[in-house]
Amino acid sequence: MAQQQSKHDQQKAAALSSRSLAIFCEQTAMLLRSGMLLSDSMRLLAEDAPEGSLREALAAACGELDDSRSFSDALKKAGVFPAHLIHMAEIGSESGSLDSVMASMADYYRKLDSMQEALKSAVLYPAVLIAMMAAVLILISAKVLPVFQTVLQSLGAELSPAALVIMRFGSLFTRFSWLAVGLMALILCAVVFFRSTQKGRSVFAGRMADTRMADSMSLASLASSMAALLASGADTERALELSIPLIRSRRVEQKARECRRLLTEEHLSFADALERSELFSRMLTGILTTGVRAGTPDQAMRYAADLCTDRFERDAAARLALIEPISVAVLSVLIGIILVSVMLPLLGVMSAIGA
Repeated sequence: MAQQQSKHDQQKAAALSSRSLAIFCEQTAMLLRSGMLLSDSMRLLAEDAPEGSLREALAAACGELDDSRSFSDALKKAGVFPAHLIHMAEIGSESGSLDSVMASMADYYRKLDSMQEALKSAVLYPAVLIAMMAAVLILISAKVLPVFQTVLQSLGAELSPAALVIMRFGSLFTRFSWLAVGLMALILCAVVFFRSTQKGRSVFAGRMADTRMADSMSLASLASSMAALLASGADTERALELSIPLIRSRRVEQKARECRRLLTEEHLSFADALERSELFSRMLTGILTTGVRAGTPDQAMRYAADLCTDRFERDAAARLALIEPISVAVLSVLIGIILVSVMLPLLGVMSAIGA
């Protein structure tokens, strides 16, 4: 029963987007800095929130705060806030810096939302482009080539073998159009499954876990989370422990766990553990080591988070920049083959007529 309730809470939490979390954290930080009581802040946010899961969650949190519960308990009771934010709220309440913690979390979720949007673009854009290419080729093979074949046959010529193969593909598509419609419906259902369900997102994340973009995104999430935790007063070991669950890349997670093992079991310094585990690149490890020695690990980690985020966005942009010319080149070659296959027999007929 407890496991079912936990799964239900996770599904509710997954429904709250990073953008909504960023807005909630930013508004909470502003209200706290204005001197307003936490319970009054939550009540005001609940009144201003649009209808939906967020308003219900904030109303539930208000009830918990009215019963003299802690802010972290109120967020946990609401059931839509991620465990990471709840841990951060607990640390902020204990350290007396809840406003700063919520501001840091707002910055973290803004970056996370930016990375998620870049990742969606990297996946959605090629899918749309490939679908358009397929539609153009199907239209040419099913509707245009039969017309040219009729014209050429009336002139005593035939289409080239390549054009005939493409035309047969188009006729098969027309004959079994119901199968194509079913396939498109299946693809649409798969897209909805991967985007709108917890299990689908988990499967998609698992497929993406071994990519270079996943490594960049995971390092950016890890560094941003640790920066917020370090700024709130948590030590490096605790910050790393709370940030590991946010990692999506298997390689980065393995290195992060090795870094934590070096901290807890071999009692190495944070700088030595980073160097031994190779969690970050040499440049970032040097920056973080300097920040630890200077007594500003949170600022160094925040700078590392910005660099990792920039790298992730560059990787996504580079892949998008390659997809368009490659797709256009492939489409141009295929259409060129079709046109040449049609024009050569036609030119032969015209030459024969002219002779």
